[in-house]
Amino acid sequence: MDKYETGLKIQEIERLYHADKYKAAAELAKEIDWPRIKAWEPLAMMIDIYEHLDDDEEARDMAILAYNRNLGGKRLLFRLTDLFIKTGDISNAKELFKEYCVSAKTSTDKYILQYHLLRAQKAPDSELIRALENYRDKEVDERYLYRLAQLYAKTGAPEKCVSICDDIYSMFRDGDYVE
Repeated sequence: MDKYETGLKIQEIERLYHADKYKAAAELAKEIDWPRIKAWEPLAMMIDIYEHLDDDEEARDMAILAYNRNLGGKRLLFRLTDLFIKTGDISNAKELFKEYCVSAKTSTDKYILQYHLLRAQKAPDSELIRALENYRDKEVDERYLYRLAQLYAKTGAPEKCVSICDDIYSMFRDGDYVE
């Protein structure tokens, strides 16, 4: 397939992607020689498509292609680390987590990655709590506040659990986590 035909296929994949037709987009993607693609945007789109299809291994492979070309920056490092965690490759996840922390020094997302990495390693609840407390001190996210409340309840700290639940209610008023 020449460059022109590849470009047309990628445009069709993009159209399917924007129409939320991820399965059809993934089928069409099989016809493309992805190692020849040097641009970040189509690779990022394919990572998204595979993540929507819960195909973490294909998403990881696309992310590795982009990583090996030095594309995507901090965002790619975050996603690839997360994909390594999801696919059970903790060794590579740890390496990329270190790289992410160096390149994204001020990012609060490092605490989320740390939490997911610790969970995958079956770390003690106290370490999970510490990661989520660090995140909570910098960001407000009802999903992770809820997880922190669950950990407090699990570890015998009901006062802290109730306090976090009150915070969730007062900040968000409604939604799944408030319920």
